[in-house]
Order: sequence, then C-alpha cells, then structure tokens
Amino acid sequence: MALALVVGLAMGSLFARSAAAITVEEIILLCKTGVSADIVIQNIRSSGARPRVGPAEVERMRKARVPDKVIIFLTGGKASRLGKTGGEARRSADDARQRDLDRKREAERLRLEAERLRREARKLAQDAKRARTHATALEGRVKAVLQAAFDDLRRGREWRAITAFHAFLGSGLVQPNSYPFLEGSYGLGRSLLAVGMYQAASGYLVEVIRRGPGTPRFDDAVTLLQKVVDKIELVHPVIALLAAFEPDLKGRPRPWLDEYHFFLGEFYERYANAAKALHHFGAVSAGSPRYPAALYHQGLIHTGRKKARTGIRFFRKALRAAKATKNGPVMDLARQAVARLAFEIGSFRAAAHFYGQIGRTSRLFPRAQYELAWTQVMSEKYRLALGTIHGLGSPFFSRYHFPDLRVLEAAIYLNMCRYKEAGRTLKRFARQHKRLTARVRAYLASRPSNLRLYNDVRRLAAGLRGQGLPKVVLNILLDDVGFFRTLKTARQMEREALLARRKLRGKVRKAVLADLRKRHRIYLQRAGVEIRRLLRDMMVKEDVVKVKADEIGLEVELAASEALKVARRRIAAGRKGRSRARGSRLVRLRTRPGQQVWPFEGEYWIDEIGKLRSRLRRACPVRKNK
Repeated sequence: MALALVVGLAMGSLFARSAAAITVEEIILLCKTGVSADIVIQNIRSSGARPRVGPAEVERMRKARVPDKVIIFLTGGKASRLGKTGGEARRSADDARQRDLDRKREAERLRLEAERLRREARKLAQDAKRARTHATALEGRVKAVLQAAFDDLRRGREWRAITAFHAFLGSGLVQPNSYPFLEGSYGLGRSLLAVGMYQAASGYLVEVIRRGPGTPRFDDAVTLLQKVVDKIELVHPVIALLAAFEPDLKGRPRPWLDEYHFFLGEFYERYANAAKALHHFGAVSAGSPRYPAALYHQGLIHTGRKKARTGIRFFRKALRAAKATKNGPVMDLARQAVARLAFEIGSFRAAAHFYGQIGRTSRLFPRAQYELAWTQVMSEKYRLALGTIHGLGSPFFSRYHFPDLRVLEAAIYLNMCRYKEAGRTLKRFARQHKRLTARVRAYLASRPSNLRLYNDVRRLAAGLRGQGLPKVVLNILLDDVGFFRTLKTARQMEREALLARRKLRGKVRKAVLADLRKRHRIYLQRAGVEIRRLLRDMMVKEDVVKVKADEIGLEVELAASEALKVARRRIAAGRKGRSRARGSRLVRLRTRPGQQVWPFEGEYWIDEIGKLRSRLRRACPVRKNK
C-alpha cells in the first residue's frame, strides 16, 4: 500500500511537469519504483520532448536495469549499436572469445570421451573373448569330468565315481541350478544306488526331480526313486509334487507312465488319500506287469470304504490277471483277500477253498493257515481244524505268534465234549501266556529308553538274545507294517554308514556320514516309540485272550460237571447212556479218490502242512429220538 502511494505521488509530480522534458534520472527512478515499461514510455511521450541519450546514458540505464524496451524507445532503435561501444563492445568480444573457448573445450572433451569409449569397447571385446575362451575351456572341463565319472560308473568303479561326482558338485565349476550340476547330482545318486546306499542316494535324486519334467534326467531320476522307495521308507514332498506334473507327462512312454502311476498310487494309499490312490492305480494299463497289483490295491481301497462287492470284483480281476502273468505274490494276496471277505459274509466253504490255494512257500501261508482254522471251526469241521492247528505247532511256524490259537483248540475240544483235552490245552495256554506276559511286563517296568528298545529288537532280528524280550515278540512287532518299514529303514541306514566308513574318504565320506547320522537319530526315536506302543497293545490283546480262555475254562468245568451228573443219574436209574466215546476214541478217516491216509509219526514235512487231519471221535452223548 505504501509502495503504491509513493509511485502515485511521483507520477503525479511528473505529470504536473507537462511542459518540461523528462530526464534520464527520472526515467531510472520510475523504473526502480516498479513502473512498467509501457507506462514509462507513455510518460515520455506525454512530456512533450525526449531526453538526449548517448552511449554514456545508455550505459547508465542498463546498469540501473532499465528495460530494453524503454532504452530502444529513447534511442529510436539504435540501442544495439550504441551498446556495442565501450564496455558493451568489450563484453561482446569477451563473450565471443569465451564461447569459442567453450566450443574448443567441448570438442576436446568429446574427443577424449570418444577415445575413452573406444578403449572401453576394445577392453570389453577382449574381456568377452577371454570369457568365451574361458567358458569354452570350462565347458570342456565340465564335460570331461562328468564323462570320466560316468565312465567309472559304467565300468563298475562305483566308489571312484561317487568321489568324482561329489568333488564335481563342490568344485564351483557350475551353478547349482544349471543342467551340468543336475547331471552331476543324478550321477551321484545313481552311483550311490549302485552300491546299495539308498538313503544317501535319495537326496540327490530329489534335487533332479524337483526341477520338473523339463530336466533332461527327470524320467531316469523318477525310476531310480521308485527303487529307493521299494527298499526304504521315504517321506518327501517331491513325491506329492510328482502328481502336479501329470499334465506335462502325457507324452511319456506307456511303460514309464505305468510305473509312475503305480508309484503314486502306493504313496497316496499309504497316507489314506483313497480318491487319488484309485485315480493313479486305475491309470495303470492292462499290459503292465504292475496291472495285477494295481487291481489288488483298488480292491483293498474299496473294501476299506465298506464296498465289499466292488472290492471282491477287483480281487477276482487281480487273481485272473496274476494267473495270466504268473505273478505268485499277487495271486496269494488276492486269494487271501477273497477268503477273508467270504468268511465275513459266512461263506465258509468258499473261504476254505481260497485259503487252501495259498502256496506253502508263500509268506502268507502261516497267516492263511491260522485263518483257515477259524473257518473250519465256524463250519464245524473240527477234525480238519485240529489238523490245521497241529500243523501250526510245527517248527516251521515257531517264530510266529497266534495268541488265541490254544484257546481256539480248547473251544474245539469243548464242542466235541472232550473236556479233559480242553482242560489240558487251557493249562498249556496258561503256562505260555504267563511266561510271555511276565517277561514283557517286567521289561516295560524297567522303563527302557528308545535307544535300548531299538537295540534289543535289532538283536532279536539278528538272531541274538533280546536282553529281556522273548523271541516271539519280534514277529508280533514285524506284523505291523509301519514298524516294519521303520525298522527296515533304520537298518538300511546302519548298513550304509558301515559302507561309507569302509569305502569312502575325504569330504564325501564326511558329508554322507553326517546326513546318515541325522536321519538315523530320527528313526531311532520313531522306532522306540512304536516298539513301546506295540508291546503295550500286545499286552492288551493277551489279556483279552486270557479272559476268553477263562470263559471257555468255566464252560468246560460246567459241561464236565453236568455230564458227570447225567451219568450218575443214569447209573442210579439202572440205565446206560449211549455215547460216541463208546469203543475206540478214534474214527476212520474217509478219503477221496487220489488220497491215502498216512499216520503221523511225530516228524513234520512242509508238504504235509495243511493236509493233517485229526482222527479224534466226538464224545457227546447221543439222545434217543422220542
């Protein structure tokens, strides 16, 4: 507000002097007070006369920062010429020389920059050439090292190949995610597998598989991993990842895909994913050697889902396919499964037929004979059942434990009214039961550690004394599939550690042993926990069987007492009771065409097992028809 007032007064004083010409000092004053160039020019015109302006005045106005527009108006367009005189001319000349110097400096700078760029380009070209030369040499070296290691593997020098592959992976010659590195991992896994070190090989094979189907050694690594899983228990996320690769594997050869689907089917069945297991087992083609086993597994899954009819249909298909391919193990498994289903629905004749078809050399034969005895009892074929039970008492089955076998035999004698035989059998059971349970209870009461539990069971498996555990316990433990896999895997790790100490040296020996020790500790803990659980479960089952034995013992006593009372009443009445026990206590066995009776002389032969028959006659009294 104050600035506007001063300017207005100054202008008013200037306008009051309309008759006198405006001076240069007044023009400078107006410009310093902020008056625009147009208003200043208007004031100059209204003053009636322009001041005389020479070079000195122009210089003064420029120093006072008078607008060029005002100076040009005062000089009539000659300000540029007037400004070039004196100091302005000198400045213009200096500016021209400076611009010329700047141009020369810029040109020199550009020349030096271009020269530097040319030198860098030559250096980069030389570095690139050296890098290409080094890469070519490195590639040749990598190929030579891998080729030499694979040659050792092909020629049977597996331990040397293991050392070479491990040294290659730790040499830093290639990046961990590169194909040569994966080639080395595959070679190391394959070499370890060739010497039976399945656990040590698994990690290297997994590294190849997790890179996906685009990896050159993917198919071979999957095939080798299947061999590993057949030998040890391997739980790894990469197995589930294999299922995600299924859309990318449709172009693989049919035999490879059959193995792939069967492998995943077993994995998902083991971890109770029935839907995925059925999908993969169903994808196994009929021409595959795995086809009968795939059908059998589908039958098991459907049976577990309470679909017995569907299950038995798959078991029958598996039996036919196994017969066509002469797959004995699957034939026996399918027969056992059909027999069990027939037993459940009360078709004892069919159950006995399929149990009887299981071969004597099969690992299922002892269990099949035990279940056959139950089938014969349920169908009241007691002489056959006694012969089967007698065969189970042979040395061929000494390591097997059937807790209720003697109780079943006593029940047969009870039904045949052979009370003395039933009593003797129950006493025999009581002695065996007492010895077994007393030893196991005393062992558990000592609170053994997981390590001691594992070591004692391992000693039993090696045929040595179990430090308090009876030998029969081993078979009870091994009947549990989960513990069998755990024990098998732990023992495999011990064998691999022994091989590593004997055959390997240097860094590879240290790395393999460190990995095996870490895994072995885990399995020791698992084995100890499972052994303790199984022993406690065994004691519960033994107690249940003891209760059944006591019940049968009570029935035997009551039946014997009742029979004695009946006999006394008949004697008192002067009548003789008719009994099957009259005369010989043995019966003559009937034979079919092609059969012959041979008396048992105390020696067991494997071809006799399953064909033994009892000649013991029933002793139950015969009632007269009214």
